[in-house]
Amino acid sequence: MIAPKDIDRMVRIARTGFAKNTGAGVSRALSEAGFPTRRGWTGSIPLPVRETIRRELIEDHGVATERFSECYDSQGKAASRREALETARYEKKAETVQKDRVLIKAAPGGALIIDDREIPLPEGCHLCAPVEMAGRIEARGVILVENLEVFQDFHLLDFALPEKNRDDLVVFRGKPHVARQDTAEAFLKRLAVPVVACFDIDPSGLSNALSTPFFEDILWPGREALMDMRRLWRPDRYQAQRQVMGRLDGAGGELAKARDFLRENGAGVMQEAFLNSGRELESCLDSQS
Repeated sequence: MIAPKDIDRMVRIARTGFAKNTGAGVSRALSEAGFPTRRGWTGSIPLPVRETIRRELIEDHGVATERFSECYDSQGKAASRREALETARYEKKAETVQKDRVLIKAAPGGALIIDDREIPLPEGCHLCAPVEMAGRIEARGVILVENLEVFQDFHLLDFALPEKNRDDLVVFRGKPHVARQDTAEAFLKRLAVPVVACFDIDPSGLSNALSTPFFEDILWPGREALMDMRRLWRPDRYQAQRQVMGRLDGAGGELAKARDFLRENGAGVMQEAFLNSGRELESCLDSQS
């Protein structure tokens, strides 16, 4: 959790991708975002970590999106006026294009049903739809996917969907400028059907799943499958996020099984490991050992 006194510094880090001489609070916030650092650290921050920080600042602290729009280089110095203008124009255009829209597709092998018409999409494709279309889409359930890559390549999942979810609508959870999360949640509330969350198997991922509108349970390959992915485990994710494990104590179903996996093994698994590409990465690692 980002402390109020550290908000300005975290905004700058999310915007510039660079941290300098981090204090205790900033180091802790970076660690919780999946990038462990020690007090006094200086260096560049990976883009996925910056996006996590930005999302928390916007959703939990009400930071305006405009505060992230200035253009800086990797050392935190202001870029040229032309670069700054081009970046501002891009962000403004992106926000306009994606405003009040969600990314959706049918579960593998299925088709979208809109206005009682079947609309098949090629594998790897999706529809960018306005929130208002929720009333025209037939959906008995939703699979909410946290990661954009996994959403796009959902047909490459390494495990079979449960029978009851094979006709579900697949929805991207959202991130800034790519069908925002609050828009996706508004869409779920309009659909008002059970939601299973396909999120990272780590403390934050499971905690976020619990807060999803109409949450029913999680979608994951199961404990035995994760035990076979040891080379892809992320102890750093568990250690950085373990302070939220208490939120999972009252959970049941598959989420409770995933929670127990985390506690027993002290490591999380990013959902990208559930794709065929994750298996290929594991094979590559094995060949190098």
